[in-house]
Amino acid sequence: MVCFTSAHWASAADVQQSNKIVRLKQTLEFFGIGANVKVKLADGQRIKGQIASIDDDGFALTSNGGAAARQISYDGAAELTLVTKKYHASGMPDASEARRVVAGLGIGTHVMVRTGESKIHGQIRTIEGDRFLILPDDKADPVVIAYQDVRQVGKNLGILSTIGLVTVIVVAIVVIAKVK
Repeated sequence: MVCFTSAHWASAADVQQSNKIVRLKQTLEFFGIGANVKVKLADGQRIKGQIASIDDDGFALTSNGGAAARQISYDGAAELTLVTKKYHASGMPDASEARRVVAGLGIGTHVMVRTGESKIHGQIRTIEGDRFLILPDDKADPVVIAYQDVRQVGKNLGILSTIGLVTVIVVAIVVIAKVK
């Protein structure tokens, strides 16, 4: 019985590690070569750099200091995030950068998206290779947005967060006024 339980836990740990690697590979695929990222390594160390290459064993990260690329195995990375999770086009839109930011923000995040025609506040519903779906705050049906049309995207405070923030500011003003 003890051997069976140990084997069961080892198997569950292997599945969890395998799932982590699959998610990491998917994230790397969406971010792509050239993305500026922060990596938390399995040993707790944190590094920043630009994705230089991606292969079956891991990925290479270059730092801004011009040092040689550092190879990181999939097992060696605990977490991978973008350095910045907002995008604003200066000139022509960059579909790759918009896709990176949307992927970095993730499904379920409340965002503000500006395209050439409109400005939409809503929640990211799905993320695909060349487009994403957002459920606008004021509509029942999601809207499809191609990355090539995105002029600006970033996290947006939801209505409850906005109310909370305004409440904190008002209370702070009242307290400061009473102290004087």
